[in-house]
Parts: sequence; structure tokens; C-alpha cells
Amino acid sequence: MKSLHDLCIKHQITLACAESMSGGAFSSSITQLANASCYFLGGIVSYSTQSKINILDVPKELIDTHTVYSHECVQAMALGVKKKFNSQLSVAISGEAGHHLIDDHQEHYVYSCIIFNDRIELFKDSWTGLRNDIIRKSVDLLHQRCISIIERGYNGKE
Repeated sequence: MKSLHDLCIKHQITLACAESMSGGAFSSSITQLANASCYFLGGIVSYSTQSKINILDVPKELIDTHTVYSHECVQAMALGVKKKFNSQLSVAISGEAGHHLIDDHQEHYVYSCIIFNDRIELFKDSWTGLRNDIIRKSVDLLHQRCISIIERGYNGKE
């Protein structure tokens, strides 16, 4: 399987991300590989509601209406990071990852948005388990979805 890293380098795709619940885990997963600077423009960890408003230009009214755990919010975050970095591939993630000490059987929802050029895809995932596992699984799935949207874009499949 091709990695996101390889595809971005091969197709000269620039990438930027806006993260909330993942706290920089997606950015970290990108920068662990050599030559990530060839395509990774940067990431913004906008953990607080106010940082989403101030840094990513997410409208306060949108958050008041839909909350930070919504498709509307992650889409606004992805559009905000796309505007800040002028990236071809823009990713945003927000949601509830739960507690880190106990095996939590409660469902936690994670919202993500991927913008590739002008194509926007929104996702909502439901996870149970420990906080770190939810974050790791969410980041892994985000990688897979980025790969999929890039491959569909270059193979002409919609």
C-alpha cells in the first residue's frame, strides 16, 4: 500500500492540517518521516474553542449552533487551515477521545474533513476504548482517507 508521504512527494501535493482532539498527533505522524518538508506546510493545534475562532477563523455563530463536535466545525477548520497555508490537501479533526485511564465503553465521536483541491469530504466515526487508542485509530484512518482521496483524484474516479 502506498503511504500518504509517498503520494504527496510523487504528486507534489502540499499538505496542512488543523487538529483539535488529536493534539498534534497527525502532524507528528507526518514529520516522523524524512523529507516531510517537501510537502508538509504545517499544522495548527486549535484545541480550545477560542483558538478555532481566533486562528482558523471558524465563526463563533457556527460553533454556537453546531458545537465544535460537528461536520460544520471541522469543515470550517479545514477551510481555515487551507486559507492560512494555501495547501492542496487540507485536513481537520475534532471530537471526543474520552478518558485515558479507564477502559471506556462509551461511544466517542470523531469528526474529520479532508479538502483535496476543491473536493470536500466529511466523516464521522464512532469509537470506544482508551483515549490514546481512539486518537491513534483516528489518525491512522485519516491517513487512509487522504490516500484514498488522492488516488481517486489522480485516477479520475469520483
